[in-house]
Amino acid sequence: MSDKVSIRFFNDRQVRAIWDDDNSKWWFSVLDIIGVLNAQDDYTKNRNYWKYLKTKLRQQNNEVVSATNQLKLLAPDGKKRLTDVLDMNGVLALAQCFPNNRVSSFLDWFTYSDNTRCIFVGFFIIIFRFMQNCCDNRNFFCYDLNKVFDFFLSIVVKK
Repeated sequence: MSDKVSIRFFNDRQVRAIWDDDNSKWWFSVLDIIGVLNAQDDYTKNRNYWKYLKTKLRQQNNEVVSATNQLKLLAPDGKKRLTDVLDMNGVLALAQCFPNNRVSSFLDWFTYSDNTRCIFVGFFIIIFRFMQNCCDNRNFFCYDLNKVFDFFLSIVVKK
């Protein structure tokens, strides 16, 4: 693991990231992302919400929890502490677990902030949401959209 750390800001809330030389990808702080998606600055509330959400996702056999790693990031008190982190695919999957309207603007910011390939991911997310609404609201026959989404990400996001 390198010491290359990035702090990005979305609506004046920080999203910490650390570069993984071994896998050539960024890992993002789950608590920061939860704070952004819930518009919450309180670390304790974000941690408690992540604890609740993690339990709920485990019960649903959601793969977001199994994709979580722990890495040391600089905490507000100035010490490096282990924190849950997700890669780009994990962040996109985590954002899909939030039913609020901030998710769209966060996904737009997140997918366009790093890489031009992410434009395709952002476009696919729009299509994915449209298909999901069609299946949910009109009872159309649909495939497992999460598998389609994961397959698309595996093709587009690979380096």
